[in-house]
Amino acid sequence: MAEVSQAPAVPEPKGIAGWLILPVIGTFLSPLISANAAFQYAVVLLSSSLPTALVAFIVVEFFFNFGLVVAWTFAAVLLFRHKRLYPRLFVALLVIMLIGTVLDFVVTAALFDMKLDSSDVRSAVRSVILLTIWGPYMHKSVRVKNTFVED
Repeated sequence: MAEVSQAPAVPEPKGIAGWLILPVIGTFLSPLISANAAFQYAVVLLSSSLPTALVAFIVVEFFFNFGLVVAWTFAAVLLFRHKRLYPRLFVALLVIMLIGTVLDFVVTAALFDMKLDSSDVRSAVRSVILLTIWGPYMHKSVRVKNTFVED
């Protein structure tokens, strides 16, 4: 009797590949981008005399960006260790960045009577798009569920 060979089982998508590469790149670039922003705020603070309210605002911006550096670095560690927390932290950081961007606009418009420019609008739109795409992906993707399994 002839032996019936079964097709090999198709492994479910797992590991850092496919579309997951893009959030991984974002996870590695985000601390660098946030560190650059924090550095720029520090340079402004140290190199000029500004009104007290503006100094306070810049100090808050500096600490916000420094906090993002720490949080994104922690996210990168979770990513490498394939921790179950990574996808939720990734989405939470995107939400925090969007809220920070909107609050930045509101405060600068209200307290300093500054107008939004095109780069401000692009930043907000980029945050919304990132959250719209990667939020559902991190919660629905089979690859994400199969990759981030460590507690």
